[in-house]
Amino acid sequence: MIRKAIIRGIGALVMLLGALLLAPGTYSNFKHWQSLSGSFRAVNILFVAGIAGLVLGAALLLIREGWRRRGLLTGGAAAALIGATIMWGVLSGVIPCAGPS
Repeated sequence: MIRKAIIRGIGALVMLLGALLLAPGTYSNFKHWQSLSGSFRAVNILFVAGIAGLVLGAALLLIREGWRRRGLLTGGAAAALIGATIMWGVLSGVIPCAGPS
């Protein structure tokens, strides 16, 4: 029982750490919302949805006993959404990979 609780706590901690790493950059873009392109706005909205999914998944892991699978499913889907958004943004040129040229 203790091991499962520790593993759940570590999983929730990893999800929250991922959300905390992405949140400052994502939310700082809302200051310049009017000057962003439509594609970059879509990337930001998908990042916000992914961050919310990570936080929700961590909360579900920690709050209720019967909701562990839903917490892992929610967190995993949110992580996959963030990863797919990064790949789409970089491959389409919306997210710049280099500095000014």
